[in-house]
Amino acid sequence: MDYKSSDKTIDYGQALFGLQLQLPVYIDAICRFLATARRHGDCPAAILYCKIDYPPAEGSRDYTPEQIREEIKKNMRMRGLAVCHDETAEAMDGIFAVKPDATLSQLERLCEYSYKKLRDTVTDIMSGSISIMPSVSSGKKSCDYCDFFPVCEFDPLFDNGCRYVSKIKREEFFDYVGKMDAKSAKGN
Repeated sequence: MDYKSSDKTIDYGQALFGLQLQLPVYIDAICRFLATARRHGDCPAAILYCKIDYPPAEGSRDYTPEQIREEIKKNMRMRGLAVCHDETAEAMDGIFAVKPDATLSQLERLCEYSYKKLRDTVTDIMSGSISIMPSVSSGKKSCDYCDFFPVCEFDPLFDNGCRYVSKIKREEFFDYVGKMDAKSAKGN
């Protein structure tokens, strides 16, 4: 679980480009640790983002305690990827206010793909590839929030080096990852 000060969920377009790696890589590290500890039956049940906000609910003084609880539950609803599993489904909905709708395989594939993107990025950096290629997502350029503009000297007038990240659906992400897995299994 990752606590955020604003609404956050998995952006599969950013995950595909390796721009949203933190939480899936953390989960992958936990899975790798559990595997080395020979605890193969244990596995994470979700990748969740939790918005921390104050106040947790707003409403009328006339609200009943039940209405207040429902408002808090609605505002504290976590976003992410939760595995459908009989043992965890009720807890996910009750405690975390998440509707589990993913498979364990999807969670594992997201984590494995994120780890591979991280590994590839580190390999590129270590081999000297440090090209200036900011991303543009939903009309926002990563340069807008970057403190290192004076160092990289990216020229926004010639943004031909940008990576344009589109929103994609979860199914599209997993279809693409599945095709890449099949392609690498064939050795291509």
